[in-house]
Order: sequence, then structure tokens, then C-alpha cells
Amino acid sequence: LHLSLRRQRQMCIRDRLTSRARALPHGRARTARATTFRPGALRGFDADERYDAVVVGAGVIGLACARALSLRGMRVCVIDKAESIGAETSSKNSEVLHAGMHYVPGSAKAKFCVEGRRKIVKYCEKKDVKWENIGKLIVARDESQMDALEAMITRAQMNDVDDLALLTSEQLTAYEKNVRGYAGVLSPSTSIVDVQELMDSCLLYTSDAADEGLGVDLGG
Repeated sequence: LHLSLRRQRQMCIRDRLTSRARALPHGRARTARATTFRPGALRGFDADERYDAVVVGAGVIGLACARALSLRGMRVCVIDKAESIGAETSSKNSEVLHAGMHYVPGSAKAKFCVEGRRKIVKYCEKKDVKWENIGKLIVARDESQMDALEAMITRAQMNDVDDLALLTSEQLTAYEKNVRGYAGVLSPSTSIVDVQELMDSCLLYTSDAADEGLGVDLGG
């Protein structure tokens, strides 16, 4: 059911984009799977056009890279073997924006996790992409797990994650009645994001993109 609804949504978005392309006076849209995006305009994709960069993969990373390059004034083309954006890993994950307390301090993973979450939240608020700050509980089932829990708090502070709260057993149960444990840590900044809306926004909301536009060719 989830895949069916996602597929219907993709088809609806592609129909909207293709309709806009065909409405342009000089549009040369070939099909729904091949379009070029511009701020305030949309014209058909042309395989003979020259681009400054080609991004292979129309998942969340590829689309974000394409948008960033486009904002720098580059002509960018995104290509993908699938007939819809985000058909692989981007549509098969938990959609969690992790806070960053699990990674080795000073590592690239820790740095990009913390900075990336803040930037994605800021982007979502600006572009009206659906996200929710639901928080997360990490539970120590007994006293033997307290050292690991306290080490995680120390690691989080070193990673610039300063909002973790240590909860007693009573506080843990009061926060979530279905959870039992010796103690717990609340991570209030752990969030979830609608990845599909995030990817769609890279294509649909391009009013701040470079004037040369963004080409997308799917299903090739």
C-alpha cells in the first residue's frame, strides 16, 4: 500500500511538471520523465544540450547536490535509471534526522550529522517540507548499562549535542508509560522528515535556483 501511494504521488507530480513544461511558448517537453527546471519557468529537456555537471542518481543526495550546483550558476543534469525520483535507498529508510550522539567525536560522520540535521530542519521550515521533532529515548535496562549511557552523554557533548537529558526510572515511565528501564536518556532533537517531500522540494521549489536551470532525465 505504501509503495502504491508513493507511486501515485510521483505520477501526480510528474504530470504537474509536464503540464507546466508544455504550457511554455518555447517548451520542447518530450515526456513526463524528461524535464528541465528553471526559476519561474520550465522547458523541455534536450539531450543535445550541454551541461557543466551531470549527477548520476536522483535520490535525496543526488538532488541536493544538483540543487547546490545549480545555485552556484552551473547547468546541471540529473540522470537515473528509475522512472521516478528517490526510487532506491532514499525511499527505503527510516527518515530519521539523527541528533549525532552515537558517532566518534571529531569524525566526519559526527560533524556532518549534527550540522546536516540543523541545515535540513532550517531548509524544511523555509520550504514548508513536512518534518516533526518527535525525540528519542535511549534506555538502560539495568545498572550494568549505565556506563555506556553516561559515555554516550559525554560523546554527545563532544559532538556539540547539548540537549540530552538523563532520566530516572520514574521519569522514564512518566514520559512514556510503556517503557521500563533502570534509567534513560531523552534526545529531544532527534526528528523525522518526509523524505519524499524533501526530494520534491529540490525540483518544485526552484525560485532561488540559478537561471540556467536543472535538467532531469529519468528512466533512461
